[in-house]
Amino acid sequence: MTFSVVVLSGGSARRLGRDKASTTINGISMIERVLRPISDEVQVIVVGEYSESNTREVIITREEPIGTGPLAALAAGLGHVTNDKFLLLATDMPFVGELGLDLLKILDCAPDGIDAIVPVDKQGKLQPLCAAYRSQSVRNALARIGDPTNGSMKRLVDELQYQSYNQQDGWNLSDVDTLQNLEDARRHAHLIEGAITMDDWIIEVKAALDLQVDVDVDLLLDVARDAAHNVTRPAAPITTYLLGIAVANGADVKIAAAVIQQLATSRNKSQGN
Repeated sequence: MTFSVVVLSGGSARRLGRDKASTTINGISMIERVLRPISDEVQVIVVGEYSESNTREVIITREEPIGTGPLAALAAGLGHVTNDKFLLLATDMPFVGELGLDLLKILDCAPDGIDAIVPVDKQGKLQPLCAAYRSQSVRNALARIGDPTNGSMKRLVDELQYQSYNQQDGWNLSDVDTLQNLEDARRHAHLIEGAITMDDWIIEVKAALDLQVDVDVDLLLDVARDAAHNVTRPAAPITTYLLGIAVANGADVKIAAAVIQQLATSRNKSQGN
């Protein structure tokens, strides 16, 4: 079965308050979780944010104008698809990958007249942002729709002959839009993976060292990633240690982190990277 994967990763994340793609669940970024079941040999197109610290080779593109909705993002990604079938996934559905592969298998066996396999969640709602599509069928539908700017995925689905697929595992189609969603997803990852979560580890370390501090995990990981990518990998733990010293001496953590990230970026540019 030959296919491509298009990942939509450019949402504004206003309710979550941070970049979804790099936000971690049990130490793994959401976009990495989405792509975990996908072989490295598969063509992957990311529409939106994708950290250079990730090792998978992907094609990165954006919708034009930026921020004009999932239909426009899909159209941008589809322009790079080279296979006759593709799987559409959303970054904020971190547990969706295995379901996506199942949908592709169903589409692979479906009659030619079926353009897509679209899952239905436990509430009976179609989820076209996790679906398997025939590439040419979607191209034809987009041509009929015209300008995809601010268009809805429902409009696309209405243009296709699709087969619905009832999905009873609520976690496969769960999305992370709020901090509460994120907390629930981290708890679920801990339960299914049988490993200590980042949050639990932080609690244990704070207790062992008798620390009463708030820890912004994603901010620290961003700083470590920038140091590793723009300077050298061993710089990551040393840099976060120095950030901790600065905060202990009274610096605001967000301001100090921004200074370090700007310094790392400038170092990268001065070296001509």
